[in-house]
Amino acid sequence: MTGAYSALMSFQNGCFATFTYSGYAHFDSDIWMDGIGELGQRKSPQGYGAARRTLATVLDAQQEAALKTTRTYGAGDAPKPADQYEHFGPIVVLCDRGDIRLVPSGLHVYGDFEQKFVPAPTFETARTEVIDALVQTVRHGHPAVQSARWGLASLEACHAIIRSAETGTFVDLVEQEMFFRAFRHQAFDISELSLSSYSISVARGEPHYVAVPIFLSRAFRHTSIYIRTDKGISTPADLRGRRIGIAEYQLSANVWVRGILKDEYGLGAEDIVWVRGGMNTAGRPEKIKVDLPPNVKVEEAPQGATLNAMLAAGEIDGFIGPRAPLCYDEEHPHVGRLFTDSIGAAEDYFRRTAIFPIMHVLGVRRRLADEHPWLPGALLKAFTRSKAMSDAALADTSATKVTMPFVEDNLRRARNLMGNDIWSYGVDQNRKVLETFLGYHYEQGLSPRKVDVNELFHPVTHNHPSYPEVVRALAGPYEQGADAATLARLDTRFIAMIPLAAAVDMGSVSARLMGNAPVPDALKAFPKFKMSILDKHEGKRENVAYWWFWDGDTLSYDVDPGPEIEDIPPREVMSIEEFWHKDIFQLASATGQKDIYFSSVLVVSLSLN
Repeated sequence: MTGAYSALMSFQNGCFATFTYSGYAHFDSDIWMDGIGELGQRKSPQGYGAARRTLATVLDAQQEAALKTTRTYGAGDAPKPADQYEHFGPIVVLCDRGDIRLVPSGLHVYGDFEQKFVPAPTFETARTEVIDALVQTVRHGHPAVQSARWGLASLEACHAIIRSAETGTFVDLVEQEMFFRAFRHQAFDISELSLSSYSISVARGEPHYVAVPIFLSRAFRHTSIYIRTDKGISTPADLRGRRIGIAEYQLSANVWVRGILKDEYGLGAEDIVWVRGGMNTAGRPEKIKVDLPPNVKVEEAPQGATLNAMLAAGEIDGFIGPRAPLCYDEEHPHVGRLFTDSIGAAEDYFRRTAIFPIMHVLGVRRRLADEHPWLPGALLKAFTRSKAMSDAALADTSATKVTMPFVEDNLRRARNLMGNDIWSYGVDQNRKVLETFLGYHYEQGLSPRKVDVNELFHPVTHNHPSYPEVVRALAGPYEQGADAATLARLDTRFIAMIPLAAAVDMGSVSARLMGNAPVPDALKAFPKFKMSILDKHEGKRENVAYWWFWDGDTLSYDVDPGPEIEDIPPREVMSIEEFWHKDIFQLASATGQKDIYFSSVLVVSLSLN
């Protein structure tokens, strides 16, 4: 009904919210707001029904419009400045360990064993403050206090309520969507990021985030091509000259699909007419504006049209995207996948390429990473340990950890194809996949230049994720204020695995940023470490039987490696105390400062607390 609605909004993290509004209701919900009206003034019980009584005497639309301008519909004179916060009805938030009720003067908080009231801060005149801020921004160039994000999101929700009522379906909200908020508004300190959108920002030199090689989404995209089965399309070559729908040209999934179509089947992006629009909701914009090559043909979907409806009606020949169109899920008789055996096609692709496509990465706000350079490395370790726990749980056959049959068989099938670490983290382990993606990205005109893999990730995350930081101690000594690039080229006194980030985080060591420098080419490879395997005779250790060598990825061994073994560091974690008291630091200044170099990123000055 126009003027009244009830709606459900669900969020990606599992939370949900319900909204109810009626412009026709007789019950006045301001009773639940301590008797304070929408405009922030206290309401008189004697005023009940005054607006309806006045409206009953209105003769035409002009009179009604005149009443509306007073914002009271005839219930009295124009309101005086509010002495309470304005509102739009009762809000109750239900949480795990307590509930919150919003009222104009503050918050009522209801805990397990007590309740309390948190008063709202005072203000002069709310709307006056908003107008003053607007004037300061427009006339005097001051930074904007309000970004309009709240208004845009609210307007989008209103439109979605109307469309959902018309279609009887769920409507995706773009302004609330995580990636949109991350790239348009930089809304998060730590966020999952689209690999494609992030690569564009890096290539343009304007990244607000820096990535950590945690790949939260990966998928073989042979499942992402949907076609009209009644239009003579049975192979990738049949897509040539066809009109194919896409929600966004720069989506990571679409970058992979276009790259695979070109590499595997000789079909370029210029060979297809791309129709861009909202999948199930009309008017979806690109998260990041793109400038495409002139030979790529992109059409906008008609205003108000969705790609799902166009595919169902046969107005486009297919659809490419990370999610299936609704008409496919509803088993439309003439909509299907191009690759009917998508698993077989993906397995064949992996056998030939060893590529498991990456879609999303973890991102940290760049300013935050600069202030806390240990943070990206700590995130890499935490997510790596979490994944190891999940892998172990997934392989536990005593009780399936996901609501899906045949988990053990499918896991064995995947590991037989891809190895035990089917979803690897880290830069070096995924360098080929990332280089392939960045090549596609540049070739398709999305990046103005080809981005190097190392540019994407915070340098500390180039360390091996299963071990602490690999530290290179500089030969030194050197003068304070020396250029970081010069320091990076100094000779090495020793290399060791040392939990520096954890020590800094716990406060046992303090750190001062001295500068950033590229890792010299000769030092980019993960160093080789040694481990001795000793003979034992009657419980006593005697001679070395053989040596293991580890390069961060693989193990090898040698019975008699020769004198060069002396230059290889041991595969063991050196404690902070041992590191601090090594003899080589006798050359340090009398102040107790020890200057070291993180092998992957930073020159720092440390002091033991």
